[in-house]
Amino acid sequence: MDVLNRRIELPDDFDPNGDPELARRICAAFLSYQQDVSVATAYKKVPDNVGDLWRLCAALVTFLWRQSVDHRLSLKDPSEAPYVYPSEKPQ
Repeated sequence: MDVLNRRIELPDDFDPNGDPELARRICAAFLSYQQDVSVATAYKKVPDNVGDLWRLCAALVTFLWRQSVDHRLSLKDPSEAPYVYPSEKPQ
C-alpha cells in the first residue's frame, strides 16, 4: 500500500476542536523551526489561545496517532508494520 496516497476517513464523531495544549505545542514547534529558535523560547511567545487551525491540526495529529497505534496493535506479525526510522526496519 502506498502510504502517501492513502485516504483518511474521519469518523462521524470526529471533534475538530483538538486539545488546546497540544495545539499550542504544535504551533510552538512550527514557529521554532521557522524562526530558528529553541522550542522553549517559541513556546513562551505563543498565546494560550491559539487559532482554530492549530486546534484542528492537534485533532488530526491525535486521530492519526490513535489510528496508527490501533493498526500496529492489530497486526499478528510486527514485521508487517510500516517503519518510520531506519532503526525500526525489520531484519
